[in-house]
Formats: sequence, C-alpha cells, structure tokens
Amino acid sequence: MRAVLDANVFISAAISKSGTPAQLIAAVRAGEFECITTGALLSEVVRVLGSPKMRGRRPPEPEMQDIISALVHSAHFVPDVPAETRHVPGDRADDYLVALAREWSAALVTGDRHLLEVPDLPAVMTPRRFLDLVAG
Repeated sequence: MRAVLDANVFISAAISKSGTPAQLIAAVRAGEFECITTGALLSEVVRVLGSPKMRGRRPPEPEMQDIISALVHSAHFVPDVPAETRHVPGDRADDYLVALAREWSAALVTGDRHLLEVPDLPAVMTPRRFLDLVAG
C-alpha cells in the first residue's frame, strides 16, 4: 500500500506524539506502508515547522528533527511531479500532492477539508481512515 502524506500530517505528528498522525509516522518507520515523498514536500514540512505561524505551537527541536528524519530515512523519495493540471480549486499549492498521488498510484492522506471534499480525486482520505486500512 502506498500513500502520500500531506505536510499537515507530519506537522500534526510533530505537535502531538499521541495522535493518529504520530501513529502513521510510526507505521511508516515500521515499513507498514510505502510513504511517497519529494523534495517539495520535505521543503514544505521544514518551512512550516520553522514558520512564525507555528510560534507557540512549535514542538521542541528533537521532535521536529524526528519528523524530518522520518521523511528523509523512512519515506521513498521520488522526483517532484509537475502539477500542470489544476486539481484543487482555490488552492493551487496542493495541486502537486494530487499529481504525486496520481503519478505513484498512492492514496493521498490529509487533514485538509478542502482536499477531502474535492470530487473526482483519487483515494483521498483522513489519517484515521488510512491508519485503519493499514491496520487491516
């Protein structure tokens, strides 16, 4: 089973070690599914973790490094896929995630409602739903 985890899954896992996103990161590390990622996704995670928006919610440095390590060492790095087609109305920044999931026949796992509600997207699901599928 393959999945593209949206940056918000990694950010949520860094903030809370006991939530579903953290369980997904543990499953990636355990090799329970193949996590597909790119340089663009890694850059987004690093940028958001270091952003002023995270001030006050920013996890301690070891937790941030732990999440980045999961991406670098446990995920399958692939080349960035150009998002030439509009997939997500109103949020062009997420088009690359849909293009990546389509290119690699992977589920797109996200907590973003705007992605979960877009019709005609390939397997887009919440972290809870995907974790339930992985757990079988």
